[in-house]
Amino acid sequence: MNKRGFTLVELIVVIGIISLLSSIVLASLGNARAKARDARRLVDMHNIRTALELYKSKYGVYPGEDTVAGSTCGGYDAGYKDASDPGFIPGLVADGIFGKTPGDPLSDGCAEEGGGDHVYKYEYKENGMPALGCPKPFYILGIKNMETITGAHPSSPGFPECTGYSLAAFEWAIGSYE
Repeated sequence: MNKRGFTLVELIVVIGIISLLSSIVLASLGNARAKARDARRLVDMHNIRTALELYKSKYGVYPGEDTVAGSTCGGYDAGYKDASDPGFIPGLVADGIFGKTPGDPLSDGCAEEGGGDHVYKYEYKENGMPALGCPKPFYILGIKNMETITGAHPSSPGFPECTGYSLAAFEWAIGSYE
């Protein structure tokens, strides 16, 4: 009786092919997740921007930053993904526009505070910055370190009216005067 089975070489080849295919699938899945997080970031920016305009239409000014609770990140108010966030743009929460202002889906804190580099940032300049060509009160809202793009995102509106204020630290940013 002649038993036929797989040789060791055949088994190694099959295992190698399966490993190669699974690594390709996992790499594609990781890229899809990164794209999904970037899409969420852009939706969050749209929602926060709309909320800022609602707040301004109600009070005549944009909300201030949360600089008291320790959430500053390089001088900006910062939004993180979890409950450790002490409050991101607290005026939007206090006014009932958001239950909790959205934070970056990956951020575990600001790099300056020992966290990661993915973060939403907001800054409100109540007196403008006349020395930089920004004479009126304004805000800056941005995403630092998107995953699938390097440099400025094509949909980033920027802040062309305020010529001296650099938004180079952001992949997506917007600014607006009051």
